[in-house]
Amino acid sequence: MDNFGEEFEGNDISALVRRFEQLVYEGKNEYFDSDELCDIIDFYFQLLHTEMANKAIEIAEERYPFDPEIQIRKIRILSYENKTREALDLLNRLEQTNPNFPEIYLERGHIYSQMALLEQAIENYKKALPLWDYKDEIYYYIGSVFFQMGKWDDASFYYKKVLKLNPDFEEAINPFTEAMVQLHKYDECINTLNNILDERPFTFSAWICLAQVYILKEDYDKALDALKYADAIDPGNAEVIYHKADCYLNLQMPEKAIETLDELEANTEQKGAEPTLHLLYGEAYEDLGDFQKALVHYNKAIQSDQNCDEAWVGIGAVLTELGRHFEAKHYFSKAVGIDPYDAQHWYLFAQCLNHCGQVEESIQSYIRSLELSPDFIDAWVELLLILIQNDYIEDAETYLVQAIKHFPEEAPFYYMYAGLLFSLNQTSQALNFLDKAIEINPDQYEYLFMVNPSLMNLENVLSRIRKP
Repeated sequence: MDNFGEEFEGNDISALVRRFEQLVYEGKNEYFDSDELCDIIDFYFQLLHTEMANKAIEIAEERYPFDPEIQIRKIRILSYENKTREALDLLNRLEQTNPNFPEIYLERGHIYSQMALLEQAIENYKKALPLWDYKDEIYYYIGSVFFQMGKWDDASFYYKKVLKLNPDFEEAINPFTEAMVQLHKYDECINTLNNILDERPFTFSAWICLAQVYILKEDYDKALDALKYADAIDPGNAEVIYHKADCYLNLQMPEKAIETLDELEANTEQKGAEPTLHLLYGEAYEDLGDFQKALVHYNKAIQSDQNCDEAWVGIGAVLTELGRHFEAKHYFSKAVGIDPYDAQHWYLFAQCLNHCGQVEESIQSYIRSLELSPDFIDAWVELLLILIQNDYIEDAETYLVQAIKHFPEEAPFYYMYAGLLFSLNQTSQALNFLDKAIEINPDQYEYLFMVNPSLMNLENVLSRIRKP
């Protein structure tokens, strides 16, 4: 026990715990003030040694029955032991005698948050706010509840208050960034992170988050600059290396990605247990066209994590490149089973099913992809082509109307609708849509002929397209 004391709290707590254990196990008469007993309770609770923590509370309550700090520690342990009702009852009694004790409202807020009673949690945190000196902590708790609720505006507002009040509060940086990403406020997020870094240039999490936002903006060179600073703060950090490799892959520099991954200082056992490493290796070798090595690494990723959906997709993509569509279908099917909410997975599965001649199943997969990501323009185009080419004319017209409504400034859909209307002998309306398409983008007329190749022989169509 003494060794644990020195590891966690130093010699002072070690001596304190030794005296306490002499009291418990030897019956030796020892005096402890209330603060010392609180430190002892905290020590045991930190080690999750709840039996001794409860023993310390029992002794503390005998000696200091009305001390609110001791009662708060009892409430924390009751909550940890899932004795929620007892914890809340004790909080209510404590509030009656100590209504201005801020930790009452903090602990109640924590309990309500764990119970998913989120409005009540926020209410209690706000009650604690004027009573508690560490405002940044309470702002963080409130922000975290809004984050849990998916209220990204409110979450980012409170996280920003935390970071303005205390730039050293690193725990707020990641969720703040995530909330801003959800709001697509990339530039504002970058400005906030840069302000933090101006004051605290060695804040590792801020550099990492800055890189992640630049990656989302597809500004990979700036992301690499941010990662360079993160690497200087924590050399060899796996997260930094993974992000660097991802940037190089997006910059179409797979050799550099492989070189970066080779820098990862990890033993063979750790590498074998790390799916992300093999996933990135797989993507790099796939980009290089070395499909055999890509398959080896994707399979290693799956061996270390059967639920690594990206690795299943990776194998499916490689097999597709090799023209082995029926084999690929199994891997895409596995991926959408693992993560049924990824639009890209459904899109690739739809393509594969179409190659396998399973048109109905392909259409349904495209539709599922669009349900998850309505802005997925490639999925719209491919779905419409399949519907038209397989004579699902009524469905095609329905989805064309939806596509034009969703993308009023995208010429391909007007060209496609014009081609469809020509095939239905609705020439006047077709020409109207063709003129609109040409007005938006005169260079995308190939979509017209994809839908209706016979129009290449129609002079009044060709004359419009050739018109300067």
